[in-house]
Amino acid sequence: MERGMNWLPAVAAGLMVLGVDAHGQQAEWPAVELPKLACRGCEHSGRFVEDNPGWGPHLVTIFCTAKNPDSPWQTAQQHVDWAAEPRHSYVADGTGALVIWAHPSDNQFEDIAGLRGLTGIEISHGGDAGGRERLWDRLLVHRLSSGGEPLWGFGADDTHSIKSIDRSWFAARLNELTEKNLKQALRTGNFYVSNGPAISDIQVKDGAVTVTLPQPGDIRWVKAGQYGVGPATVSREAGEDRCVKFEKGVTSSRYALNEEDGTTDAKALFVRCIVTTSQAGKAAFTQPFVIVDKGKLANPYGSAGRWYKGQTHNHSDLREGNEENVRNYYAAYAAKGHTCSFETGYDYWVMPFLPWPAERTPLIERVEPSRLIAGRGGEITIYTKGPVGPRTAILLNGRRVPAKGTPEGRWVARVPADSKLGSRYTYAVASDGRGGVWVGTNFGLNHFDGKQWKLYRRDKGAEDLVANTCYDVAVEKDGTAWYTCFAGVGLLRPDGTNEQWPSPKIGIPNYQVNQVLRVGDVMYVTAMNRRGLFACKGGKWEQVALPVELAKGTKLTGMALDHQGRIWIGSEGGVLCWDRQKGQAGWKQYTKKNSGLVDDHVSRVTLDGKGRVWLATATRDERPIGGLCCFDGEKWTTYDPQNSPLPERRVWSVFVDRDDNVWAATSKGAACRKADGTWRAYSVLNSGLADNMVTDIGQDSEGNMWFATAGGVSRYSESTRTAETQRAQRKAE
Repeated sequence: MERGMNWLPAVAAGLMVLGVDAHGQQAEWPAVELPKLACRGCEHSGRFVEDNPGWGPHLVTIFCTAKNPDSPWQTAQQHVDWAAEPRHSYVADGTGALVIWAHPSDNQFEDIAGLRGLTGIEISHGGDAGGRERLWDRLLVHRLSSGGEPLWGFGADDTHSIKSIDRSWFAARLNELTEKNLKQALRTGNFYVSNGPAISDIQVKDGAVTVTLPQPGDIRWVKAGQYGVGPATVSREAGEDRCVKFEKGVTSSRYALNEEDGTTDAKALFVRCIVTTSQAGKAAFTQPFVIVDKGKLANPYGSAGRWYKGQTHNHSDLREGNEENVRNYYAAYAAKGHTCSFETGYDYWVMPFLPWPAERTPLIERVEPSRLIAGRGGEITIYTKGPVGPRTAILLNGRRVPAKGTPEGRWVARVPADSKLGSRYTYAVASDGRGGVWVGTNFGLNHFDGKQWKLYRRDKGAEDLVANTCYDVAVEKDGTAWYTCFAGVGLLRPDGTNEQWPSPKIGIPNYQVNQVLRVGDVMYVTAMNRRGLFACKGGKWEQVALPVELAKGTKLTGMALDHQGRIWIGSEGGVLCWDRQKGQAGWKQYTKKNSGLVDDHVSRVTLDGKGRVWLATATRDERPIGGLCCFDGEKWTTYDPQNSPLPERRVWSVFVDRDDNVWAATSKGAACRKADGTWRAYSVLNSGLADNMVTDIGQDSEGNMWFATAGGVSRYSESTRTAETQRAQRKAE
């Protein structure tokens, strides 16, 4: 976008676009035309859906081509290494995407300090100032003492609403507003961070820095070990609210390295500038000026250019089906003077990246056909989002080679582009008992009756659901579909009526509900971040009392009912078995310590026709130790990639079909252990799976297998099915 500035309003040379007024109050940046520099980003969390294990931090990855498809099973370091590859950044400057640690906390110091290649951390988040100063100082000292590069400080709103924006932001100094220039500035520290005050100029000459403000403010200079925005104390000593120099009510301040402060020695590491105002809680922060040999300072700032305001971490909550909200989102930021921003959709959300302008690289939506015969030429059509339209490409050679033992059968994949599927990110699939299925997606609940798709959502005036992100579905004999979602539990009856129980009414204040299970006249649910079991009888909810030793530290996940009426419940502390007839005395817990269970994180549970308990385990450890586990009442057996065709140790879901075959959903495809002990593995290379990230598996009343994936939903019909049935299915589609 080389002509990036021709749409910006004229600003006289030397005039700063934000400051504080004479009374120290926050002033406004002038509104600008709707930004055309809307950059891509993604907030990765190391997991696909909320209850899946993964690394704990949220890493904001900016200038990335797309989300990292491997993050659900990678470590944080592996993700940063992935982002560092130049091919994973859409800005062709020979460097990779940038990774920022979002909203860090003091207890994450060791993890951040050990992460190689991290660009920076958020020091001003959602409008706060100084809350992460101590942590940033510790990390800078650690990095620079070890001979590493500075860790830049970032600021962002992390908002999900246009009503709460412009709270924390960056201002980058650029000669011209282009993606390449912006990426270079954020990669090298040529920006400052603020939640209010502005800086009009930063100049460095040898061992001195001069900072100029557009309006009077308070300026303090800190060295390594000093931090804070409270009442300043001038001192050589380290500590909170200490600084080596403080000037009040000035428009310019100069700091020169000197022996008295101990800053002429490179061992002093760095100095920084903090600008505050009379308005409490408002501050701007420069990046650190590293002290090099002979009393000189490394300078991350350009000597000239204009300051451009923007964001590195915020959310329009744009999802498939409501893309029109994006213009309102950016218009709101433009009204606050933002000229360059990132829409950082979650990696476990469907959040599509913003469409490119027509002259830029388009967003690929789908490719038809999705596969070619290996070794042969062929023609494919690439469909893109936006006004670009379809483009045809000629492939001289198919590159994908089918694996040995390619599963036979007929596959059909469905995505939002060719159905009413709410989102291509699907979480759950369940038979309706009438030849169709229910599919829970990231943005709506779908029903397929064998001929047509119907979408249920809570938006645009529709109130079919409690919330749109659906995690689990269970179907009654009369066709009533129960579902769990981001904000509670609900049911949809065949006659079109529905009932809804928002999470607070159930007793789950943190909203997210995990799985639902019918046992007699009681419906049980588990919650994602709330320890405990909740039961509904006659429309009334209550929390099931757990033994004290379980209630304190066990988050419950998946559930299944055995032939004796006992409920088996997966958890973060192993698997629980509850004999309801015995009440509190009926609980038993199996863990790695007291049984042959391979991994204490059990995400889903099911039972086969022989009464064996099958467990999907997915460790939170960086080195996965889980697998597909089986317990026959006496013996524990674990299947993993070393002793079976299971493609991945981390198993998200497990399902037993009508023929007693056991299916495992993993991050790298699906696997089936047949009743006779033989195996088959399925991936995008040898089957019609829409994506290798498989989150759930089910079977409809016709015997077809259904797979919920990160790329849509796939249906698999065994090749042994009759020609008449296959023809009927094709006609129905």
